[in-house]
Amino acid sequence: MDHVNLTRKYGGAVHKTDINQSEIMKSSPYYPEKFTGELYDKGARFSRPLYIFMTHLDFNTQVNELKVPAYFFCGLYDYVTPAKQVEEYYRILKAPHKEIVWFAESAHRMDIEEPEKFQNKIIEIAEKHTR
Repeated sequence: MDHVNLTRKYGGAVHKTDINQSEIMKSSPYYPEKFTGELYDKGARFSRPLYIFMTHLDFNTQVNELKVPAYFFCGLYDYVTPAKQVEEYYRILKAPHKEIVWFAESAHRMDIEEPEKFQNKIIEIAEKHTR
């Protein structure tokens, strides 16, 4: 079993196992014209070079300073991006503002597990930095 399937099996991507991501997508006002296989294929092709680049990047030594605010959204049960690694990076990162936003009821997909908190925090950050 590969790491992706293990992460899914043990709730590291979505902690609340009763959440059906496809049902959430279907309830979107943009469904079905936006949530299509074609869209996902295009997104995957577009983001693949970035993914490859990032897998060869050592953030601790190569990206230890930013000139913009940095926010880390972390699900307590996230095994895709484990909290320990985020916290280690957060400690060494220099930025004009940095903050870890914890989602106590989420894994990697806090946007669907705690959507209200996620959306409110995005709005709060946007308002803070557009004044």
